[in-house]
Amino acid sequence: MKIETGENNPILRKKSLSIKEIDQNVRKFANKMMVTMLEENGVGLAAPQIGENIRMFVIPEGMVSESVFINPEITKRSRRKNSMKEGCLSLPGKEVSIERSNWIKIRGINEKGEKFKLKVKGVPARVLQHEFDHLEGKLITDYE
Repeated sequence: MKIETGENNPILRKKSLSIKEIDQNVRKFANKMMVTMLEENGVGLAAPQIGENIRMFVIPEGMVSESVFINPEITKRSRRKNSMKEGCLSLPGKEVSIERSNWIKIRGINEKGEKFKLKVKGVPARVLQHEFDHLEGKLITDYE
């Protein structure tokens, strides 16, 4: 799968649409996303980054208890924040220092159609916030 690149790429700038039904096509797409993320040495990949305007992202297995996030919502963020440089597969060679919440509460649905809620802190929380931004049409350069 080809990674969509460019700060002004329209697919990367659209707010993604909710997934209505989690079927075999969604599961296959999640699997393709996971393979693409690993091949590109990424720590996360959102559907818009590979040309699909849907609310789904993946992160490596074992980072937190879930690796596929469908229709995710961040329900709470810590007031305390820290700053760290981030890169993005869609903006190769670009790094931006971004201030993000130290922890978040997030809920979503996994590829099996099961709802979940997580409290995530540290680097995994940063990764989830970065991928969630993609679903909102936001890129790291928007923080410059």
